[in-house]
Amino acid sequence: MNLFWLLTLAHLVGDFPLQTDTVFYYKTTYKWGVLLHVGIVSAMNILFTLPYLRYPVFWIVLILLFLSHILYDSGKIWITQNVIKDNVYLFLFDQFLHLFTIWILTFGFLALYPDAVYRFNWPFYSNTRLIIQISGFVLATFALTPLVFNVRVFINDRKPKQERETLIFPGLRQRVPGYVERFFLTLLALLGGWFWLGIAAIFGVRLLAQKWDWPVVVFGDFLAILVGILLRAFTL
Repeated sequence: MNLFWLLTLAHLVGDFPLQTDTVFYYKTTYKWGVLLHVGIVSAMNILFTLPYLRYPVFWIVLILLFLSHILYDSGKIWITQNVIKDNVYLFLFDQFLHLFTIWILTFGFLALYPDAVYRFNWPFYSNTRLIIQISGFVLATFALTPLVFNVRVFINDRKPKQERETLIFPGLRQRVPGYVERFFLTLLALLGGWFWLGIAAIFGVRLLAQKWDWPVVVFGDFLAILVGILLRAFTL
């Protein structure tokens, strides 16, 4: 399933670090904004699957991914603007749809060309372990930020009206410290052994700074550590 992981990495890169605040604004404000975002994701799909482009049928896979991404994102935007506001369930379901579509199309393509993965030996594209590791770091570093925010909104909405806060998705400068923290938590958990002392030090700094924000810790830091543990278990 090398192809599945390549397309998963392409999706994660296109949907999170490359979906900047500006791209997200255009996507949710203008109809052509969805095309801009999906175009970026499609460019990543092509970049991360270069060896497969020799197969004409694979271009059909890329087109179907392009169209399905437009459908899912346009549908989500319409729902959040007309039915219910964005929430953690929509976020998770949206990501499930994308990854499930990637899996189905990968399964279909490899059913037609089962030996496709063995016909090339490009250093990066054939290194499934490295691809999974990079995917894990992109997931832990970038994708957990909207998850944490949606959990925070979920908790806030269940407070009495007079106690609710006005929550705004953090800007890039506010997000960077979280990116750095989760990257190193994932890396230290992946390395294991004595590197766990580094994880303890990071949490020690949090305690001393009195920044023990449990949605961030549980759905950000702990999940980043879990990603690192899983990467160590399955890729080392």
